[in-house]
Amino acid sequence: MPLLKSHHSKALILGTGGASKAINYVLQKLNIETKFVSRTANKNQLTYQDLTKEIMEQFTIIVNTTPLGMFPKIETFPPIPYIFLTSNHLLFDLVYNPKETAFLKYGLLHGCSIKNGYEMLDGALLKYYEQKLMSFYEIKEFEKQKSELIQTARNINKAIGVYYENVENIVATYILPWINKGY
Repeated sequence: MPLLKSHHSKALILGTGGASKAINYVLQKLNIETKFVSRTANKNQLTYQDLTKEIMEQFTIIVNTTPLGMFPKIETFPPIPYIFLTSNHLLFDLVYNPKETAFLKYGLLHGCSIKNGYEMLDGALLKYYEQKLMSFYEIKEFEKQKSELIQTARNINKAIGVYYENVENIVATYILPWINKGY
């Protein structure tokens, strides 16, 4: 059963770091309108305080690209108005440790569909590949950016004391399948 439904035409991207840019790129290629949400005001993005019932009803995909909820601070979560979530919402969280973050748990409580970790990128890329919307150069550029993001994640994890010495499993699970498909 595909996660993206016909009513999933607009997405809120929580966070404005490097991962958010990659998510934005993929979603726009899938013709999904996006809007960034951040703690700080900017003319091209919303703040968490700007999220009204109307906005939450319109934007039925919500992607958390922030580290909120990542081990060891698993009790943290993005400050969105969870009360406005419905079964029409699809929540993605790029955090992969723990598998089910507080953000995703709140989504489940409101009947949302949820997905965690890097699987979201792979699913979007597969759909993108099937629609033949991406050139070979764009695929290579995305893979380069993805590799840079993984290195950035390693550096961040190391800096906050949650460093995993061996990330071969992540590479084997999420990157090698795309390389084997010729990317």
